[in-house]
Amino acid sequence: MPRRHGTILPLSSPQAPLRLFGLPPHSPSIAHDINPKPWLSWKRRSRGLKTFPPMTSKSCVTHFRSCASETTDNFGVRGIRIQSLLAIALLLLCTVVRAADTLTGEARGEIQDIENDQPIDSASVTLTNTDRGWKKQAQSDANGNYVFIQLEPGNYSVLAEKDEYYSSERTDILIRLNTPKVVIPPFKLRKRVTTPTRQITVTSEGISRNVLIDATSAGPSPAVLATLNEPGQTALASTLDSTIRANFEAALIHVLPLRGVRSFDQLALFAPGVFRVPFSSGEGPAVGIGVGTAGQFAVNGMRGRSNNFTVDGSDNNDEDIGVRRQGFLSATPQTSESVEEFQVVTAAWTAEFGRNAGSVVNAVSRSGRNRLHGSVYGLFTNDAFDARNYFDQAFTDTINKGAQNGGSFPGKDNSSQQIGGVLGGPLREDRLFYFLSAERQRVRGSTLRHFVVPAKDERGLKTSNAFIPVDELGKFFQERFIPYSDIAGKGVFSLYPLPNNRYGPFGAHTYSEVKRHDADGTVFSYKSDYYLSSKHSLAGRYNLTDDHALLPFTSDAFHSSLGTATRTQNISLFLNSRFENFGSGLRISYGRTQLGFPPQNSSPFLFGSDVSNRLSGFVTQPIDTPYGRFGPFGSTGAIGQLMILPYSTVGIDVFNFPQGRVDNTY
Repeated sequence: MPRRHGTILPLSSPQAPLRLFGLPPHSPSIAHDINPKPWLSWKRRSRGLKTFPPMTSKSCVTHFRSCASETTDNFGVRGIRIQSLLAIALLLLCTVVRAADTLTGEARGEIQDIENDQPIDSASVTLTNTDRGWKKQAQSDANGNYVFIQLEPGNYSVLAEKDEYYSSERTDILIRLNTPKVVIPPFKLRKRVTTPTRQITVTSEGISRNVLIDATSAGPSPAVLATLNEPGQTALASTLDSTIRANFEAALIHVLPLRGVRSFDQLALFAPGVFRVPFSSGEGPAVGIGVGTAGQFAVNGMRGRSNNFTVDGSDNNDEDIGVRRQGFLSATPQTSESVEEFQVVTAAWTAEFGRNAGSVVNAVSRSGRNRLHGSVYGLFTNDAFDARNYFDQAFTDTINKGAQNGGSFPGKDNSSQQIGGVLGGPLREDRLFYFLSAERQRVRGSTLRHFVVPAKDERGLKTSNAFIPVDELGKFFQERFIPYSDIAGKGVFSLYPLPNNRYGPFGAHTYSEVKRHDADGTVFSYKSDYYLSSKHSLAGRYNLTDDHALLPFTSDAFHSSLGTATRTQNISLFLNSRFENFGSGLRISYGRTQLGFPPQNSSPFLFGSDVSNRLSGFVTQPIDTPYGRFGPFGSTGAIGQLMILPYSTVGIDVFNFPQGRVDNTY
């Protein structure tokens, strides 16, 4: 007797897995009480293998993940190759037996005799994908039940046939993403009659049905013998599924207006229990204080970093940050127009998803169809069409000079463009399809912020009857024969500009600064689907995001502009197989994130480099870094962030110094 945990079961017969787990042969309830294999997790940083005990679940899942960060470890190319081969080997040994997953759905129904409501055994049921033309077949069991598993989201038709019965077809059956218990209303079949019949079309409430009537019956309302064809009405309520989810179909995703640069993650905010993350600094991975987002959204009061993101069933999480793998402008790996369906599962999902406790966020990319189809789109915003924010007043710094000048702000300055297109079609009719999408994103504008800086009469020493500016302190103490050096004091105060906006929120202590928030991004994806047969399908997807952004302010500090360069890539392969009594799904995924912070003007390495701030006799030599040569520095030297209460912080947090890193996820 094979063991229930940690063993790949020999399937000597189609009924073997069902008998092993106590299910009768040919049962439509497939793989409902299968215990999973141990959950394997291997991360490069830990240099260890962690094995967690088996869990009771409604499906069997073996998952392997490896995460590498070149900023903390340096195993070299050989180590990465060994891990890649090991990951692929383990995945190929896994047989995943389940009724549904993050990528597919399931539909079931019943076939009855219209005269006595008794179930019809061994009726032939054919399910057809109306977009791509492929078909799947099943037979009803002794209870008249049938089930189809591993169905891609989309529109289907179902045809029920039985010898000596009139056939019946339901069209427009909608299968949604990861909705495992779609119930199709029962088919009512009638035995063939020997009397003359006639086929007519009946329209009621805008719905047309093809029905068969008795040609011998008299009167204006002849008796309807059977319904041959009618639009299907999928039952949305099911007692077989307790999961709470919100689904958004392509028709809604493509037309719903969304704020800023469109991304399908914004749709999650329409779901009950989903809220914006408070105190978030914007989009992008939060690598340090005041940089990036604390999470896409919060679900049911959980942290914003407690969500599990997948695309086409493959991992799309940033292992270091705990958010979606993303850039600072391109927030999602796919364009909104390339998504077939988006889903947020907020409660009661099955144990196969695992990982995080906040929510499960799924997206399925669009696939090609038998007909060539595509579109080109453009989205534009400009401050000429927007009202000015009441608190954003026009401003120009006329006080400070050089690098300390706060700049000029016209009152409103922001524009964005998204231009892209999608194209899909067949490479081989009914068998091989392609779909590609590309989008260019561009944001231009400036941001005005206000800070607290020391006023002119606070930059020195106050005595009982006088005020001595910091530039005169050296002379003041020298006349009193007190040893004193004013180099440090002058250096610190040289970092703080003079107040330049007495109408600002901090009155005479207000320093207003204007910085650019420009960004450019590219999003690209390609997907191919190959239907080997009615029981086996193979798909592959590659997506790329590449963006460069300028963050105007970080950590609520002035002089803290930060440049970003982010590239994310993901390649995924999917193999779905359906056998007589169970289904198998194989997912192989590799994701890579390259993140860099190239130095910008006013970055920490540039503090004090202005000639007017450089004092004689102090550090003046330049500093060489992997990003270039900086300096010569002024009286402060090369520092990071400086905080002197009660004034605002100046500079960039040391965690955000110019850097670069790469994360790999298997």
